[in-house]
Amino acid sequence: MVRPERALWYKKLARRIERNLRRNFQDLNKQQRAHHALRILRQNPSCDRKEFFDEIHRNICDTYQGLSDMREKLDDIRGAGLEMLESIKRKSGARSRLRYRTTKKLAPKFPFFLRMVKRMFYLKDAGIKHHCDKQFRKLLEQNEHELKRIVTNAEMIRAWAAQLANFVIWLHQIGGPNIVRKFECAFRDQYPESEDDTLSKFQYQNKIYGMTHLIIADSKYYQRGVSEATFSWILPYFRENFTKIVKRTKPDVIAEVGICFLLCNDFGIEVARARSIIAVQVDKNMIPDINGKRNLGSGEHRNTLAIQLLDWKGVNRSPTVKTHPFLQKIKNTKFQTEAVKSSKAKKSKLKDKLKKKSRKKEKALVKTGASKLFNEEN
Repeated sequence: MVRPERALWYKKLARRIERNLRRNFQDLNKQQRAHHALRILRQNPSCDRKEFFDEIHRNICDTYQGLSDMREKLDDIRGAGLEMLESIKRKSGARSRLRYRTTKKLAPKFPFFLRMVKRMFYLKDAGIKHHCDKQFRKLLEQNEHELKRIVTNAEMIRAWAAQLANFVIWLHQIGGPNIVRKFECAFRDQYPESEDDTLSKFQYQNKIYGMTHLIIADSKYYQRGVSEATFSWILPYFRENFTKIVKRTKPDVIAEVGICFLLCNDFGIEVARARSIIAVQVDKNMIPDINGKRNLGSGEHRNTLAIQLLDWKGVNRSPTVKTHPFLQKIKNTKFQTEAVKSSKAKKSKLKDKLKKKSRKKEKALVKTGASKLFNEEN
């Protein structure tokens, strides 16, 4: 049981970090702003900060448009995936090099599928269906065998554990093929507990991130509780190896481990330990990175997780176009326009097709008539 004065201290630290992020909100890039806004709104359903809803509004519109743009690339998914990989190639670090090399060799389509499924999940969660939704779903069903191969590949798991965990859960949540257990089995084969000591620091963090993201993604990112039995091997591992996790990972991972216990309604010793570890890292209203750098942009993920862990307010649904007045106007403007445009484009294509067929038929008739006339004359 946490002493009241300690719980109050945690809450104060969380508020200090949140105020700091609030003051510097516009200095974050759009991905960081959306990440922070959505998580704070899920923790505080009564929050009425206009800039948060502006960010959610923009993010929903960008996501819808992003899917529309992907619709144009369905004829060359591999090429589109390789194009997306270039952004990883430009990043520095061993992790980015591993991901680029592995994905290009084994699964060049994966970046495309990952982005598509993430966007479909986000729109579904906001209460919106893309006008090409059926087409995307059909594509996923047609590629079920390929998706199973990607998520169970050992090298892909070693490069993308957390992203693959997100992917299989989102895929299931949008009503696509259920390959969660196949990924789970492949993941456990790749990372048996008996081989923990042979893993590099990067690979051990990759393992723990993969485990936390199975629970976090299953919660729809802090929107519903998760039964410990759903992934019955994860929390027992965290309990048994908590000290090792603290020694071999970083604050982001430790915070996620603590949040996993909260999502499973376990407020025991591991949560208390995670909170005490994160709390002492707060320095001047933020948690710096492991090298002591105080860049709030690159540290947004770490600091938002710290707010959630230190001042947990339970699981709550995020705002949707049906439940929140500010977002309701979206459905009647942006997306209806997109659907109408798409419908008009389809009709226009169909008309062009019919015209071409009609011209071909006329040419054929003219040719046949001329041939007939020639035969009669001879």
